[in-house]
Amino acid sequence: MKKLSLNDVAEEFEMITPETHMFYNKETGEFEQYNEFFLEDIDIEKYEENVWIASPTAQDINEYEIMMDFAKQISDAQLQHRLVVALSGKGAFRRFKDVCLNTGLIEAWYKFKHKEYIAIAKEWCNNAGLAYEIVTVQSNGETENKKITRPQTIPTNTPQTQTPTQKPPQKQTTPNQTPQPHQQNENHPTPSAPPPPYQYHTPPNGYQTTPKNPKQTTNPHPIQHKPIQQTPRH
Repeated sequence: MKKLSLNDVAEEFEMITPETHMFYNKETGEFEQYNEFFLEDIDIEKYEENVWIASPTAQDINEYEIMMDFAKQISDAQLQHRLVVALSGKGAFRRFKDVCLNTGLIEAWYKFKHKEYIAIAKEWCNNAGLAYEIVTVQSNGETENKKITRPQTIPTNTPQTQTPTQKPPQKQTTPNQTPQPHQQNENHPTPSAPPPPYQYHTPPNGYQTTPKNPKQTTNPHPIQHKPIQQTPRH
């Protein structure tokens, strides 16, 4: 039989609710649970065999007492009072968690809770005669064989090495060159300049031009009619 990990056992116990029942199979090394409100397709009698070991119930764990122990070990008197007041009356679990979230104690609560569940798992293994791996719980609530990895941060007092940044290549500029005069190509001669606009010249002296009016129909050279001479009749 292989040794159990107290971390794995503690995580399994954290899923126990007042409506669930959990058992451990010594041959397969697996946990199984069922809900007492859904018993139609479950064979409860198989858990009476010797290969099954019952896990502690929610009443045995008593998570309410674990929350109260956490509240009592808070050094801040005001925060301690808020946690104790949250645990009084109906809905204590929800109010307790809300206070931990609002006051920044939620991480400390999870670590404290996991530490208590490891202690419960260790006691359960001893009572059931099950071998387990020894787990050293650190002061911050983490365990030796399952540590929470966090991203490494660079201390502020150590200078950071900056990687040199590559500058984009600069374009090479050529010196200004004076434009060369256009050389005429024999195959493609340079087109001639357009003719100058038409200019009206002043007529010579003694010659007058009269503007032509399109409405006038008079002949500039009228026909002169001679009078008809009548000869007398005899």
